Amino acid sequence: MGDDGWQSSLSTGKRGFFSAAMKLRINGEDYESERETLSALLEELKVIPGRVAVEVNLKVVRRADYPNLVLKEGDVVEIVNFVGGGQGKPSARRFDC
Repeated sequence: MGDDGWQSSLSTGKRGFFSAAMKLRINGEDYESERETLSALLEELKVIPGRVAVEVNLKVVRRADYPNLVLKEGDVVEIVNFVGGGQGKPSARRFDC
């Protein structure tokens, strides 16, 4: 096989014979991914699901639904990390892609 890059673009996934990255908006920034589910996207971003809250298209997603939520082209995803704050007060901040 040649090294023309074509073989690497083959896919057996749901997106069709040739894989194409879908365009998402994550925390206000454009992002491209071939991952189909929210769980897979979080894995790609190296995000620990138990430490974040996620909203897709202005709807909060329950953690139990991450594996079944199929992402679509143009989805808007907001990821918020929970971090320990000083003086015993937990706080939240947006995840940086």
